[in-house]
Amino acid sequence: MSGVLSGIQGLSSQIENIPGFSYAADAWNEIAGEKFQTKDPYFEELPDGSTRRRKAPDGCTPSEIATYNLIVSTAWKHDRCLYGCYWADWGLGQAPLVSIVPVIGPWIMYTLHLRLNTMADQLHVPVKLQAKMYANVTFDFLMTLIPVLGAIFSYINACSTRNAALVHSYLTKVATQRKAVSLYFSFFASLFYLSYLLSNYRHSLGAGQLC
Repeated sequence: MSGVLSGIQGLSSQIENIPGFSYAADAWNEIAGEKFQTKDPYFEELPDGSTRRRKAPDGCTPSEIATYNLIVSTAWKHDRCLYGCYWADWGLGQAPLVSIVPVIGPWIMYTLHLRLNTMADQLHVPVKLQAKMYANVTFDFLMTLIPVLGAIFSYINACSTRNAALVHSYLTKVATQRKAVSLYFSFFASLFYLSYLLSNYRHSLGAGQLC
């Protein structure tokens, strides 16, 4: 397995250095509406330089957390470890290996990638984000149709990882908006309560003067 992994990593480096490869990849991402600059959905770096598993953003509901964890574990299995063991980073998942099989392999991974997108649909992601995720899946499928080299392209593209990162970014935005709304209502509730107390205080002062 280590020999296969080394071979794929070596070939992927050569492909990335092919003149025009980066330009073509960037051009596609402009069409798809998404750059390659997505965050790592698996790990995050702490201020002290250490890393830990990236969790769902604070403020997510239990249902959202469960769905996000399922998406990340599925992406990990597709792109990083074919057995799905989160503690084992093989650097090689199911996608490149399955895609080696002509025609059938790319089609199998296409359906598996679509399942991950279906999981994301449970989070009620916006249409624009859905379009980005399905564009990533379509692009990956078209690449993997190329015999042998398609598997290398799939390894470089890491379709599921990129889509999991998009989902995390979306949940971060949603959680931030919820916190803002919560603070907004808390602020006005506090003002309302304060005005209520002041009104009672003035009423009590007026009643005392009448006496």
